[in-house]
Amino acid sequence: MASVQAAINDRSEGDQIRSRPRPVCYLCGARGKPLYQGLKDRLFDAPGEWTLRRCPSSDCGLVWLDPMPLREDIGKAYAAYYTHAFVSKSLAYRLRQCVKRGYAGLAYGYWKQVSVLDRILALPVCLLPTLRQQVLARGLMYLRGERIGRLLEIGCGSGSFLAGMRDLGWEVEGIDLDPVAIDGARRQYGLEVRHGLFEDEEYPLERFDAVVMSHVIEHVYDPLALLAKCSRILRPGGRIVLLTPNIESLGHSRFGASWVHLDPPRHLHLFSLATLREMAERNGFGITTLRSTTRWARSVWVLSNFIRNEGTTGILKRGTLNMRLRSIVFQTRESIMLFERASVGEEIVMIASKGGGEN
Repeated sequence: MASVQAAINDRSEGDQIRSRPRPVCYLCGARGKPLYQGLKDRLFDAPGEWTLRRCPSSDCGLVWLDPMPLREDIGKAYAAYYTHAFVSKSLAYRLRQCVKRGYAGLAYGYWKQVSVLDRILALPVCLLPTLRQQVLARGLMYLRGERIGRLLEIGCGSGSFLAGMRDLGWEVEGIDLDPVAIDGARRQYGLEVRHGLFEDEEYPLERFDAVVMSHVIEHVYDPLALLAKCSRILRPGGRIVLLTPNIESLGHSRFGASWVHLDPPRHLHLFSLATLREMAERNGFGITTLRSTTRWARSVWVLSNFIRNEGTTGILKRGTLNMRLRSIVFQTRESIMLFERASVGEEIVMIASKGGGEN
């Protein structure tokens, strides 16, 4: 016990985040090499300085935080996190929902659930790849309508995604650590959602037809255990859909330590396509889709520039008109590069089935 306590780096008291050394790769056991040192929270100003290590193995390449915040203290890094925010049901919001439903009916198998008017409103989405990418990721999490069933979202936030999927015919449940967001999801949408850590909750075996998580796995201390539990609660052939930042992206290559998706100390692990494939296959999932996309490229360019030039950025900063135009050029370049290198996009999309094969 004394040696364990000695390993804990208790930086200070009060609002400081205590941490524990993590020099060894979580996946393969190799000793990591420092990638960046002296990093601070550039989005929400959580206390502390942090180091990222990279696994030197060419078969692995995992990147992780070392030292890593103690579980008891990690909540301090989320005091101002954006899951507290709620979506206003403005005219613009309702129009976006119509467009999402319309595209789902036109091209994603939900034609029985969608009106003709919504389909007409969604026609521009079919012609514009950037809009289509946003609808598929944020609105549908790539879940097609031919196999509607019971859906769980891990990290459901304020519940807007689940509410939209319920409108498309899914039976939905959610879980999130943010009590403010959970309260809003219950009050605003009447959703069945739990407050807590997914790993600590008990769900019946083979309860769900689909489990989704958007930018969650990078926050998790034990991602292999997370995937193992997802496998247990999925029915045979059930799908898992996972979105996460891509450590091999053009944005990371361009901005290095200023890349916004490093996000210390909240991002505990950062993955490549290869590391996600390895973890999924260890847990009996068959990969159906594993690729990167340019969905976050424009935001990454703007926010990473703020970090590089100012050392910090607010989550709502949009940049000047010139910056936004240059971000479009960056996204276009990344889109072109994707034709030759599948791993260059800012966000990884992994879709896998329990016990399924690759196709």
